[in-house]
Amino acid sequence: GIHTSPPCPRMPVDDSGNGTMSGQSEEAPDDGKNKAVDGEQKDGVGKQEDEKPKNGPRKVVVSMTDSEMLADYSVAKICGSDEVARLSLDLFNEAVTSGTLTLAKRDLSEDLLTRMLKAVGKFGMLKGLLPTRTSTLPIRSIDFSGNVLL
Repeated sequence: GIHTSPPCPRMPVDDSGNGTMSGQSEEAPDDGKNKAVDGEQKDGVGKQEDEKPKNGPRKVVVSMTDSEMLADYSVAKICGSDEVARLSLDLFNEAVTSGTLTLAKRDLSEDLLTRMLKAVGKFGMLKGLLPTRTSTLPIRSIDFSGNVLL
């Protein structure tokens, strides 16, 4: 299993301003008495037990095939039509292969260009190339010339 360290003990606060209750040390043991129950807050401190560990196990994304990606509900919502989804997938595959994302001289409206760009990002997530929010696609240059951006 995964070993995690216990949460930091909570320190009750009093009105005297010294930060500790009388008779307690600054590092009180975590005996479970200071934990929030059923959404309540104790000592003005939020429920830290519900926070997800930042270094915990990550969800593994399994790469999808092109046909599975085209059938994905979120792709359909982003693209709006099967034709835009197929064009976006071709654009994605070409960009990942060549390292250049080019929408040059296609005379696309801003809405269509935005949909295609969002779809490229979604395809990257579905292919497992973007496992985290700060991940980047293996694209070194982008060309949007020849399109209307208003």
